[in-house]
Amino acid sequence: MDHDLFRKARRTLWSAGLIAVVFVTGARLAYADRDMIRAAYRLTSTSIATKDTGYPDKYGLNVDVAKMSTGIEANEAILTGAIEVGEVGITPFVTLLSRSPDVVAIGVASSGGGTYRTVVRKESPYQSMDDLRGKKVAIRIGSGNYSAFLVYIASRGWKESEFQLVNSGDQEAIAALAGGSVDAVIYWEPIVSVLIAKGIARPIFSFKGIVNNPIFIVANRKALAAKPQAFAKYLAAFMDGQKLLRDDVPGAAKVITETMNRAGQQIDSTAIEMSIPSSDYAIDLTDQVKAEAKANFELLKKAGKLRGSEPDWSTAFDGSAIEAARKLRGTN
Repeated sequence: MDHDLFRKARRTLWSAGLIAVVFVTGARLAYADRDMIRAAYRLTSTSIATKDTGYPDKYGLNVDVAKMSTGIEANEAILTGAIEVGEVGITPFVTLLSRSPDVVAIGVASSGGGTYRTVVRKESPYQSMDDLRGKKVAIRIGSGNYSAFLVYIASRGWKESEFQLVNSGDQEAIAALAGGSVDAVIYWEPIVSVLIAKGIARPIFSFKGIVNNPIFIVANRKALAAKPQAFAKYLAAFMDGQKLLRDDVPGAAKVITETMNRAGQQIDSTAIEMSIPSSDYAIDLTDQVKAEAKANFELLKKAGKLRGSEPDWSTAFDGSAIEAARKLRGTN
């Protein structure tokens, strides 16, 4: 036996093993060194565009997602610290603020009343909101589209009791209209586009021009103070997702469609492509956005929908993570 050859082979294998150990250990350390944030994950265009595109990886961020149906479910999780950040509609946000000062809006995910639409079964005779008075309507009570509905019926001089509202999560609303247990669905994108794309529904009304209703990016205040870098990275990834939605509608629609299909919603990207421009995607907490939150609070208070006290509006919004995110992205 060639002992020199054996010794060389052993040294080579030992070196290769050492390199492998170093590589694996290094990879684990690199993974451990990444910032981590716990976030609500919903089947919204912004959630999908942010988290299913690899943007968090770009900033060295691990996003531990908790799947949720609406911002209402995210409220309790944010309040308790079970999750640290989530997208919450204007009505759930002000409701949460009225209950606790431990939450804060750190940005805007999207806005625009056009994201809310009313759809009915394709073969139904209903042509307008007038036709739905007295009918069963699936809606998420306490959500942003619910407040849009309240604003609209108030403008018509109608009462909520004139409709048979059925409180429904997104998948429940889809199933209810498909099964015929409700006459209509009032919901947000892309849920209404899913119903249309499946051939189940047709649209009869949009809330564009009725409300603007920003959807807020809401954080647990203690988590924000403890992990400012992780939140800056999260908003940087979120802003990349918003840019995708603004600048590359077909590309964004492809990502959203693939994600929705993996979630069991077999739809065509054309419907999603049509739904994306229904919203505006600007993250800034402008004076107008803040004023809309206050107006929403007054609306809900007047309607008897709030039991909490008026929030301290001076501490309800914090744009510091937005500025830090812009520095990470190298943008103004």
